[in-house]
Amino acid sequence: MYRIIKNREIAKNVFELVVENELIASHFKPGQFVVVMPDETSEKIPLTIYKTEGSCVSMIYQVVGKTTYDLSKKNDYIFSILGPLGKPSIILNMEAKKVLFVAGGVGIAPVIPQAVELKKRGVICDLIYGMKTIDNCILKDDIDKYFDDVIIVTEDNTADHIGLVTDYVDDLCYDFIIAIGPVIMMKKVVELAEELKVPSIVSMNPIMIDGTGMCGACRLFYDGIIHYACIDGPEFIGAKVDFDSLIKRMDMYKTIEGRKYLEEIEGDTHHGGCGNCEQ
Repeated sequence: MYRIIKNREIAKNVFELVVENELIASHFKPGQFVVVMPDETSEKIPLTIYKTEGSCVSMIYQVVGKTTYDLSKKNDYIFSILGPLGKPSIILNMEAKKVLFVAGGVGIAPVIPQAVELKKRGVICDLIYGMKTIDNCILKDDIDKYFDDVIIVTEDNTADHIGLVTDYVDDLCYDFIIAIGPVIMMKKVVELAEELKVPSIVSMNPIMIDGTGMCGACRLFYDGIIHYACIDGPEFIGAKVDFDSLIKRMDMYKTIEGRKYLEEIEGDTHHGGCGNCEQ
């Protein structure tokens, strides 16, 4: 059991969870995540680490199903937290002077610790942050603190910039463009980065379920080879990700026949256990 320090709603259905775990807090590197079980019988859910402070680990999550709903009601202890998992951010091993982050929704959470580390190295960090409406904007104090130029984009008219994040991506001599958010958003950002001849990095956090490599739900083709986001990532070089096959596979999970088809054609690489094929 791990003590909850804070579990508060910071936007509609978006929560900041702070848990005491000195081991995870001391070993975390930007880009990594944890797997949480609210109760002994709960499903495991991978959560993005937003920051660590002392012995405390802060995570951002969105209520999208029963397990995250149950988690949002916890205020004393969670049953289990495992991590840090995944590989550290790719950008930490790259030479860069100016980086553009493109975040969608709660995808801003894993962006913050990367920007914190890069700013220590003197790297200029710009941000384009997209959401449906300005009420969905989170972590504004951190955004103001760690980013040099910020563009907040909404789908309605509640911000100065309206439309899609890709409408505002421009070639301003960036060394890298890093996209974290919905899969279709990352696909479009990578395509635009290729046009601009700027290398891109994406995070496959959104497609992870089990977070430990057991279920195979986050299976994708990377550079023509099968990879799993939770153990080989979650970050990948954008141009090497086969987004078309990934999106097609995600759509297949939505139907019973599609799930049976995936089991058949993927053989041993379709691990099972994530629950998607039993629903």
